[in-house]
Amino acid sequence: MTDADTDTTRTGTPPVAAPGTPPVAAPVAEAAMGRSFWALLGATFVASLGSGITFVAFPWLTTQLTRDPLLVAGAVVAAELPWLVFSLPVGVWVDRYEHRRLISSTHLTRALVIGLLAAAVLLDVTSLWMIYLVGFLLGSFAVMNENASQTILPSLVRPAHINRANSHLMLADTVGGTFLGPAIGGWLLLVSVSLPFALDAGLFAVAAALLVLVRPQVPAGGPAVVVAPPADRSLRTEMAAGMRFFWQHRVLRQLGIFLGLLNLASAVVISTQVLFAQEILGLGAGEYGLLFAVGAVGAATGSAVAPGLEDRFGPRRVLLGTLVGNVAVSTTIGLTSSALVVAAALLVAGSLAVIWNVVTISYRQRTVPGHMLGRVNSIYRLLAWGPLSIGSLIGGGLVTVAIPLVGREPALRVPLVVAAVLAAGLTGYAVLRLREGVWAHDPADVYPDADDTDRPARRGQPGRAARARRMTTALVAVNVLVAVVGLVVVGRQQGLTLEDVVWDGIGPLHLAGEMNGPAVDDGQVWRLGTASFLHYGLGHLAVNMLLLVLAGRRLEPVLGPARFLGVYLLSALGAGVATYLLDHGSLTAGASGAVFGLFAALLLVDLRLGRNPALAVGLVLVGAVTTFAVPGTAVAAHVGGFLVGAVLAGACGLRPEDRVARWRAAVPVAVPVVLVGLAVVAFLGQR
Repeated sequence: MTDADTDTTRTGTPPVAAPGTPPVAAPVAEAAMGRSFWALLGATFVASLGSGITFVAFPWLTTQLTRDPLLVAGAVVAAELPWLVFSLPVGVWVDRYEHRRLISSTHLTRALVIGLLAAAVLLDVTSLWMIYLVGFLLGSFAVMNENASQTILPSLVRPAHINRANSHLMLADTVGGTFLGPAIGGWLLLVSVSLPFALDAGLFAVAAALLVLVRPQVPAGGPAVVVAPPADRSLRTEMAAGMRFFWQHRVLRQLGIFLGLLNLASAVVISTQVLFAQEILGLGAGEYGLLFAVGAVGAATGSAVAPGLEDRFGPRRVLLGTLVGNVAVSTTIGLTSSALVVAAALLVAGSLAVIWNVVTISYRQRTVPGHMLGRVNSIYRLLAWGPLSIGSLIGGGLVTVAIPLVGREPALRVPLVVAAVLAAGLTGYAVLRLREGVWAHDPADVYPDADDTDRPARRGQPGRAARARRMTTALVAVNVLVAVVGLVVVGRQQGLTLEDVVWDGIGPLHLAGEMNGPAVDDGQVWRLGTASFLHYGLGHLAVNMLLLVLAGRRLEPVLGPARFLGVYLLSALGAGVATYLLDHGSLTAGASGAVFGLFAALLLVDLRLGRNPALAVGLVLVGAVTTFAVPGTAVAAHVGGFLVGAVLAGACGLRPEDRVARWRAAVPVAVPVVLVGLAVVAFLGQR
């Protein structure tokens, strides 16, 4: 509809809706989430995917050269040390120069560095010092990239939508860097050790190309994005100014201290976690990647629910809750040898980390002046991430010292125990410090330049956005509950392995409810609908729920919960009927047919309301590619769900009494969709 650089967005004045215009049709949200933001989101996802692939490959490559815990931890230290060394000067550079060019140049440089490492691995000329050097270089450019990416965001979206924009970015980073990336990296290691690094280089180059589409706005009456440094200001002077601003701001100072100590505890564990996974959990390369993929399911959930949690409970309670949860996670992992229990704990940990980030980063972007944001981000991230290198050294040193005293397996658990103690102490400290009423002042003090729509809902009252998406949340909860019962509770009792539970699990619930044409012929008609609530593994579930959240968060506020649920359920039924008619003998399950119906509905609604259809088009394209490119995909179910969703959206998009207009809206969409469906049927018939 509109891009982020419109006059309406620059002035911060919301448009006046005509009488009777529904709130969902107002262009405020679109003006804040325009083309530039979606391009940044795409670049973030692609770059995070590559980083996630090498996140698994780097320590695995290191363990091929040494089994010494301290030397293995050295690779982690090398990658994290730049946060301690370069955070402060990088903040000044980010405030001085154009953010988009900084982001693009760091992507290109990392593509070159990681490409050279891939060649070295392929030629078998790698060494520990080469790994340390590459890790240090990649970490150095990551410092600038992440600072610039956070600093550019306020110039792309309105203050009212900072939380939602950060939630989308966290979701993209989580899905790419923690869910898909490590899983892909683990499997690529089985093919060739050099392959993950080569793919990462290509993905960084693609991310740089996407930055061409980003166009930051220039605030009306304010400075341009590129601000030349004053002639009499040195790097040291500007760094000192940023430090004074940060230290005098009580909230930012406390949040930096909290996260720094929390990350110190996490780094103690991360440095030797690959040895813990190999020797105690007994995981191979592929399973090691899957372990992170399972944890990322929780991170994706956290990014989706973080804005609603802050609206309902307030930032103080949300942040304290994440700290308490981290104590429980470290304690649980330290006391178990079960990969399944560790996966469940990582599921919770991923959600807690993303919730913390969304709340704190959004607060920082709203409160810090634009000309100071780069420096404040750098100081905050120095306090937050600088301790990672120290924690990694502590973790590797603890294991090295403990091995001759207590044995190797107990020694590998020591970092987890230490992390739990540190997290518990941090939680108590946070309770005392946050009790001072950090966020107790009036919201106008936090959002001084925003109108009333830019302010968060009062504590204890769910915001309108949270209420408008309750059905999406409920559907996700139902699917997750069925998967946990069918795969984890019942499936594990029936002998499913961890790999089955994650990727290809079939339990008693599947046998009773999956789509099976001959069984329907025998009278088991419930399979036409129940198959859409069953999934073959947690990975299958995570992908479908991610797509459901992406479509539902945008579609449900327009249709309302009842009609949204109707489109979902009828699309699911349409998927089952299509499978019964066109692929009678196949065994299928999954919510993808219903989700494809939401894709079609979202595309139609966006076009009818004049909204930016980029997300809908992207979802449809991704769905089309996966439908015909991934072996074993239920093509008939996807086509059937898409058909039903498109026809229903044509009717749902208008007032009930406007029947002629409903048909005028539905028929132009239904006709081409039916033709495409017939073409697919003909294609399937020739196979």
